[in-house]
Amino acid sequence: MVDLGIVQTIVLWSFLPPTITTFVLNLLQTFVIRQSLPQSDPRYVVRYRWVFTAVVASYLLYTLYQVDSSLPPNLYQVLDLNAMTFDVKDLKANYRTLSLQYHPDKVQGAPGNIAQLVQERYIKIRQAYEILKDPLLKDVYDKLGPGMSDCHRCKTEKDYLYHGLSTAAGFYVSTAFIMLLMTLTPGREVGRFWRLLTLAIMACVEAAILLTPLDPLRRVLWWRTSSERVVVLHQVFVVISIALSQIGPVWGGGGGGGVTAGGVKRLAAEVEAAAGVVFQEARVAEGEALAPVRKDRAALAVVRKALEGAVAEEWMMQAEPRLREFRAKRKPVGPPAGAAAAAASVVGGAGGGPSSSSIARGRRD
Repeated sequence: MVDLGIVQTIVLWSFLPPTITTFVLNLLQTFVIRQSLPQSDPRYVVRYRWVFTAVVASYLLYTLYQVDSSLPPNLYQVLDLNAMTFDVKDLKANYRTLSLQYHPDKVQGAPGNIAQLVQERYIKIRQAYEILKDPLLKDVYDKLGPGMSDCHRCKTEKDYLYHGLSTAAGFYVSTAFIMLLMTLTPGREVGRFWRLLTLAIMACVEAAILLTPLDPLRRVLWWRTSSERVVVLHQVFVVISIALSQIGPVWGGGGGGGVTAGGVKRLAAEVEAAAGVVFQEARVAEGEALAPVRKDRAALAVVRKALEGAVAEEWMMQAEPRLREFRAKRKPVGPPAGAAAAAASVVGGAGGGPSSSSIARGRRD
């Protein structure tokens, strides 16, 4: 059977975080930062990443709280017992008190809704007492929860154990299949190793709960039974897997600003479109900077190439600040002697420009 809660979680996680992030970021830029940036600006991308991560983390905590609070009362809570410390005396005393309090004879003549609710509560109290007073049924309930009632032919502990293992195997097979589909979806392969590792650890924990008297999660959610902890664990795994698949692509697929295939294509298109602008700026600069050497073709070719390279480099530094940081970390390399000679000739030749022989000497150097 499909868990509608998990389906609802997946659907909500698909569109809520991006929508909330866009709304929150617009509010921050309007009222707090007071600087609205276009989506193509690298600073907007950085802001979006951090706001999106905060939104996902907040929604993750809310989902976990919702999972725990949405669990129905267990049999211990029905009888007002502490699952960790109660004994047989407490069980009998609480059952006697509650059964007298909610006995149907005490609500005779009451409106239909009230009588029906009291009768349902009385039936739950009796069922809880019948299960918790039997050591075998109590142990099975702790491990399987209300799902133990689905096995109508189970009579021994081995029957219940087989039923629990088959149910758990169904969950892990379906989950592994969904994870396989996620790895085939572009941009969803982020965190694949950690999802598989977490799924394997979770399977080992649940097997330990079913096959041994030990519960590795006993100190986590101590007010819950082992079966309820497993339910929460399943939900936690689903939610964290979706959160990883959401955050990974936003941070570039590597969790720290890596480059994705889509980012490379986008960068290539931007560079291709910007190439024309770069050379147009270089041509405009010709009119002023190359005027002194325009009559000498050899000098004109050398200086034009140097200027075009300088303009292209400066434009790229302004478009991508990380290139400037990368260049600063590299060992500085001085300009070639020929380029220095040509530049010196242009600066010093305002009256007549450099000669062809000076350019030739610069090339030989």
